[in-house]
Amino acid sequence: MFKRNENWQTILSLFGELTGKRDEAKQIIADYHRRTALLSEELATVLEGESVALIRPLDSLVRVHSAAHRTGAVLYRDLGLPVPLFVADTSDTAYHISVERSSFVSGKREVSFFI
Repeated sequence: MFKRNENWQTILSLFGELTGKRDEAKQIIADYHRRTALLSEELATVLEGESVALIRPLDSLVRVHSAAHRTGAVLYRDLGLPVPLFVADTSDTAYHISVERSSFVSGKREVSFFI
């Protein structure tokens, strides 16, 4: 049984083993690493040190995904995007903030979310 936020590469590798398609699974993972390395370089020049938050607006809340979340891991670990301070807490995979609190001050400018 997999953990809730199990790394997708671990899952794919195991399924490759179980189905006799280990080489195909390895190729998919290698292609992913190649593509994320290229994208990481492109994003670094575009973002110029700005941080990125992965949010999901809900009715009266904003769900913020931390680096511990499987999708947050893609942004912050795989792509190397800077993690904003309000996302840095990795004690949980995500947390909710109210719409009233959805204005944050980052290093260079204030970022607000309007829903």
